[in-house]
Amino acid sequence: MLWNVADNINVWDYTSWHEPVEQVPDDYFSRNLPFVKYVQFMTAAGGNEQRDLFKEPLNRTASDDYDFASLIRACRNVLRLGLILHLKLGNVPLKYSTNETGAKLSFRTLKKDTITNEYVEAGMDYAISKEIEYYNRGHAADTFQYFCVQVRDRWGHWSPPKDTACFPWFEAELPKNIFNEVALCNRRR
Repeated sequence: MLWNVADNINVWDYTSWHEPVEQVPDDYFSRNLPFVKYVQFMTAAGGNEQRDLFKEPLNRTASDDYDFASLIRACRNVLRLGLILHLKLGNVPLKYSTNETGAKLSFRTLKKDTITNEYVEAGMDYAISKEIEYYNRGHAADTFQYFCVQVRDRWGHWSPPKDTACFPWFEAELPKNIFNEVALCNRRR
């Protein structure tokens, strides 16, 4: 004789426990599937636009537009059928986890204002790889300057500012013909 080894149902779209399940009699599982004890709503807190608990999952300007009605409706249907509910709430809602630029890293340069002594944004750059060297040009001046750099990850978290200083420097464009005189390692003679 073979017995049922699973006593639970995994549900990835809890809205499937709305309309059709509401038509099922209260004793349906106890009569037809008595081995089923649990229903697990996987990623019930969001992670995509269909399951997200916010009305506008991609609108980062609104943080109070949550709506639990759809999830509560599905939960009530599970409990009405005499089953034990397990909610998996590990996913982060889209508006707190998406990166609107698509970049893996963002670099913000802030320069100290000489009058207010506050840091003001001087530039923003984006990168798709974390294996990079970051150069920010165009901020050199005739005098000593303070500036800082912050890194933002793809989830929108900013690092603490990295304070540093910029000394005056000289930069000149070199004529391109001098490179013809240099023998490069990979060039045959």
